[in-house]
Amino acid sequence: MSERDDMNERDNRKGRDDALTPEELAARERVRALGARDVRADAPFRDELRAEFVSGAIANRAPLVEGDGAGAAGLADEDEAEAAIYPDGARGRHTPRKGAARKGVRTKRPVWYGLALAITAALLLYIALKPRPFIEVAEIRHVGAIVVDGIRFEAGSTIDVRGAIRPGSRVRVGEGSEFVISFGDILLFQASSGADFSVPIVSASDPTSWSGSLEDGEVRFMTGNDFPGHTIAMSTPEGIVEVRGTMVSVYRDEGATCICVHEGTAMIGADKDDMQPVSAGKRLVLPRGEAPFVDDIAPPHEKDLVEFQNEWMARYRGQ
Repeated sequence: MSERDDMNERDNRKGRDDALTPEELAARERVRALGARDVRADAPFRDELRAEFVSGAIANRAPLVEGDGAGAAGLADEDEAEAAIYPDGARGRHTPRKGAARKGVRTKRPVWYGLALAITAALLLYIALKPRPFIEVAEIRHVGAIVVDGIRFEAGSTIDVRGAIRPGSRVRVGEGSEFVISFGDILLFQASSGADFSVPIVSASDPTSWSGSLEDGEVRFMTGNDFPGHTIAMSTPEGIVEVRGTMVSVYRDEGATCICVHEGTAMIGADKDDMQPVSAGKRLVLPRGEAPFVDDIAPPHEKDLVEFQNEWMARYRGQ
């Protein structure tokens, strides 16, 4: 370094020194002294330096804590700048104040999330309001074989006959067996030992009209709370029996069909154009090829209907 450069450096250093207060000069010398390897800050020096900062002898020109006087002044200056940028006071929703706490970000859920919630809600509602199965084997006494649509189910079989019986099925009930089918709250249907019939099925064109057939044996009907407005027709080789309610048995043996009405009314005839009413407490016998006749209910059929009523009235109708 030349002598001139050395003189300029000394002048600059002197100028910087003149700008410092005596306290600041003393502090600088102490800090420089800390850099020496053989110098260690002792306890008295640390205590003295801390006292000078606390007392204000050394000015704290750069505030480190937000919210002090200098920080408040800075916010005031920022407010003035904002007023110049937004004279009407309207700040854009995407231009938050500098330093303001960031608001929580709302994540947009995918479309499938709402769809999954809707499906779950509908499923729970369906389970809560789901009615009992419309056709259900409510009770079965399985002693002899039961044949459903040509499949033979022996008593004690590992395959349950209940799952095979459905509307329209052709069923033959073996000796000693019987079962009861419920059609929701519309109808209760009992098939006794020896019956050969087709399970009633609803009409495709009229949901209030049901029809089945009876080839042999006896079946009984108890109409439910939702039966009003419905009809059940059972065809036999001799004609048609139409159940209007409310507790009826239909019996068929070789050469004749008999309908016994315990409660309510029913109709019977060779065809739909020749139907005759049967009132409670009566039976109408329709022999094949002969004129029908009316009589009192035969005692065996009356007994079966009374037992059917006593067992199922409270369970099915709640009476």
